[in-house]
Amino acid sequence: MERHFDSSRMLGPEQQRELLRLARDSMRAAVHQEELASQGGEFGYPSGYGAFVSLHKFGHELRGCIGCLTSTIALFEVVEKMAKSAALSDPRFEPVQPEEIAEITIEISVLSPPAVVSDESQLQLGLHGLVIEFGSKRGVLLPQVATNFDWDMPTFIAQTCHKANVSLADYQAGHAKLLCFSAQVFSESSV
Repeated sequence: MERHFDSSRMLGPEQQRELLRLARDSMRAAVHQEELASQGGEFGYPSGYGAFVSLHKFGHELRGCIGCLTSTIALFEVVEKMAKSAALSDPRFEPVQPEEIAEITIEISVLSPPAVVSDESQLQLGLHGLVIEFGSKRGVLLPQVATNFDWDMPTFIAQTCHKANVSLADYQAGHAKLLCFSAQVFSESSV
């Protein structure tokens, strides 16, 4: 099962910094209810990649995280939209307030296309993110979540089921589908 991020398409440091700047500008404009002029980006960005934008308050406390697994638009557009949504539309949190902006650090995860997992033994903690799908239910956990919480693979799978509101028994009985993806992860504190 080859589900690693395509190294030939990995983003360099300048592209990472530009996407982080775009995410911050998009978050700031959304919080202040301002229009963000189309950024376009000076670097060529691929389309077809999904991305998640995570907002962390004081560097570690999750404040919002929204993303998409795949897209048909350019990556810079995905990041712009997900940053706005993470700031205003994550149903787990109240919208970000203007006074919080300076306390927030942004992390971006650019995703490889997801693929169905046929053999759990090929999954690697820290490398693979997981998706559980069962009917209209879906739960996604990024690769860094398992390592941040020091989970083993069975716990990671169980937590992904929990996020999807799918019972572990339904997954184990083969009723739910497990997919994986890899991600290139970078943040304002690492670039």
